Amino acid sequence: MKTFTTLSSAIALSFAMNAAIAGPNHSRLVAEFDVDKDGSITRAEVDQVLSEKFATADADGDGVVTKDEMSTAHEQRKQQHISERFAEIDANGDGSLNLEEFQAGKPASKRRHRFSGEHVGERFAEIDIDGNDSLSLEEFQTGKPAGCRGKRHDRNPEKMFSRLDQNEDELLSKTELDTPLLRMFERLDSNQDDVVSAEEMNQAPFHRGGGRHRGNGRQQWQR
Repeated sequence: MKTFTTLSSAIALSFAMNAAIAGPNHSRLVAEFDVDKDGSITRAEVDQVLSEKFATADADGDGVVTKDEMSTAHEQRKQQHISERFAEIDANGDGSLNLEEFQAGKPASKRRHRFSGEHVGERFAEIDIDGNDSLSLEEFQTGKPAGCRGKRHDRNPEKMFSRLDQNEDELLSKTELDTPLLRMFERLDSNQDDVVSAEEMNQAPFHRGGGRHRGNGRQQWQR
């Protein structure tokens, strides 16, 4: 019996993917790894993206990633996603957010209802440090407002590091970082042709809700 971590866990554990995907949603997987934009993901594309991300994180180019480098890469990735979210909801493209833009960009999830209505205005005022009735990118980043998609990036990088550091040498090799995602790629590639098609992603267990159980504090798939 082989056990595989869920896609979301694999991505969360591997800072090389670092929050590329918040949950088992194939559209996010495609967005991150479909280099040629043909709707499917090849092993070569995955290897390319992983190599690029590892090289970026390996700041001193010594072929391994330290805890400090991982933490830095984690923070950079988080800020990048917040900046992307800021650009998405800056409807008029003026480089700042007014209350209407901020409110329009709030998440639709009922679990975040606390940011609806008057609470949005209260949150806006709280983040608007200089009180000029608009939010700069810096204010938006600092405040981690609703809709910034930042929750999944708040995972503790030190815990991720420890779980990935299989030989406990306080260094992460590219192999250690890549293994979780590559195992999931193999799991999704049901016909073993080194291509994960949209059909294969849609047929994956995380879309059907089957085969999942919890064990040792993490979600796992078994076959």
